[in-house]
Amino acid sequence: MKDNSKIEIFFTDIQAQVAQANSLESETQKASELLNIIAKLDDNVSLFIEKEARINDYCKIVRLALPTILMCNELQGALQIYDSLTSLCDECEYSMLHTTLYSIAATTAIAALSTNNMDIANKLYTDLQIIESYSGSVEAAKELARVAISLMTTSLTMEDHAGAAGLFEDICNLCRKHRHTSVRILLADAARSLYIISRQQDQYENASQAYVILTDPEKGLVRHKECAPAVADALLQMYQLELSLKGPRTKTLYSLLMLVTETELKLESEEATRNAIQQLLLLQINAIAFNLVETQPDCEKFAELIPTLFTKGSKANASGQYWIVYAEIASAGFLHFAKQKNLQACIDILANVRNVFEAFPNEEEIADPYATMIANIIAATSPQDNIISIKLYKEIITNCLKYPTPQLLYPALWACNILLKKRTGQHVVPLSTMLKHMHGLKAHCVGNEALLARYVECYSTFLFFALNPDNKELSYSQIKNEINLLCELIKNNEEAARVKLIIENAESIRCAEQEDFTASSVHFEKAQSIAECFTDSLIIGEEYAKVAYNYAITSAKNDSLIEYQRAYNTLSKLCDTQPQNELAAEFLSKSAISFVPMLKSTSNDEAITFIAGQMELLERAYPNNTTVQSMCQAMKKLAA
Repeated sequence: MKDNSKIEIFFTDIQAQVAQANSLESETQKASELLNIIAKLDDNVSLFIEKEARINDYCKIVRLALPTILMCNELQGALQIYDSLTSLCDECEYSMLHTTLYSIAATTAIAALSTNNMDIANKLYTDLQIIESYSGSVEAAKELARVAISLMTTSLTMEDHAGAAGLFEDICNLCRKHRHTSVRILLADAARSLYIISRQQDQYENASQAYVILTDPEKGLVRHKECAPAVADALLQMYQLELSLKGPRTKTLYSLLMLVTETELKLESEEATRNAIQQLLLLQINAIAFNLVETQPDCEKFAELIPTLFTKGSKANASGQYWIVYAEIASAGFLHFAKQKNLQACIDILANVRNVFEAFPNEEEIADPYATMIANIIAATSPQDNIISIKLYKEIITNCLKYPTPQLLYPALWACNILLKKRTGQHVVPLSTMLKHMHGLKAHCVGNEALLARYVECYSTFLFFALNPDNKELSYSQIKNEINLLCELIKNNEEAARVKLIIENAESIRCAEQEDFTASSVHFEKAQSIAECFTDSLIIGEEYAKVAYNYAITSAKNDSLIEYQRAYNTLSKLCDTQPQNELAAEFLSKSAISFVPMLKSTSNDEAITFIAGQMELLERAYPNNTTVQSMCQAMKKLAA
């Protein structure tokens, strides 16, 4: 009883010292204190050597302290711990004591390698070989394999290819001896490293050896289904490397990956399934990136896995993380079918993703692909499929009002705009209804400039309908006022500026039609003020070109040479500051054709000569623009 009490007091004191040491901010001080505590344990080991539970406590302290000790380059301290454990293992057969010895030896050897202490690393590796040979322990084999992988990688870095091959063979022999999954997984990791580094160094013999160990149908790791996640991870990295090198094994690795991933999917493990779909996703992205989809028939098989993954995840009651990855892979499959214009397949994938969204409506990484799929289907449907578009539009608007997140709102606004622009056929959503939907979403967009810009873009499409003389549903003035209010919230936004230009253009034309040319001129000047804030924007430049051209037409009707010249000079300046603005060039060439007869009536030959010269410059600057070219030919006849 006295001894038990003494041991209890001793360990209570030790635990308190460990806690105090761990609370120190200085890692160096912490390592020093932990080494002192372990030395104290070693000095008093006779007190508790017959108590397995206390030896286990000792092992836990040592295991937790070692990373800090090695981080502070206390390699000698780690070796002292190793020596103490070796002595204890000679006296005791406690399981945890021996596994701690293996772990400390391996971790210290790997740390020694990182500081170029090759002698220490090799000595510990040799010790572990003797221990593993003597004990036959799987745990010893695992730690020995860990050190062998580090030594192999170091040998490869030093271009000691023979040494690396020898170490890889050591790991293979450990695998043959123990036939244990944990050792096989380490062999897969070793094969991956050997293959990748050897291929990068053009060492084909070592790379081929690693490839065979992983993929041989009779002897390779690919036979063991419990190793599928590790093998798939290795094959994926090898596949990515072969893609970048345009190597001969690319297609073979692709097919192998598909097979191994299918094996992963059959494992009764959510983690294995998640790993599998992540690998499939990466695989698909790589295939698309390197334009291999067309030449890889397995991509069709990949897309068919999507419903399988959904069923498996549902049965396993999978976590949110599983469904996030599932949504990603479903998006890749969706894009694959969208590229083939297979609308029904896209709708089928959406049906699965919709179920996932309904289970996790607030998960951003699920909401985004769900809403984006809806918008893409609406964009892809023909007028004959308007019923599908309308149904999906109503679905996304309803969900936006329930869960007003940017991930839903942005695609929903895009879908609304698409539906407005594709407004054909007998099945349409009334404009007044869509406008009500917009009012419902507005409050959720305020404060987010990107959403407000997309919102304003929708309103610009409503504006188009409001300007139609046959319109009976929309109030032009209401929409115009709403846009102006919105634009005040995002004054410096390009989209807001573009829409304001549309309004000024419409107002200028409307005033001219009412023969209020002074008011028309005011709106043209307002457009000029807006455009001057976005001189580098091609989008604004093109919209401003429309305003200037319409003002030129208005001025011609009013027989106002001065105002026509102002519009013409605006287009000319746009062409100078934005050579890429072909719309401005087209409008300038059209305006020139109308301008010359006006100038002839005033006998302004100098101005006519200047415009003719300007047209010659346009002809050379835009050789592929048919409008500019035809106008330039007409000018030559006109000026002759």
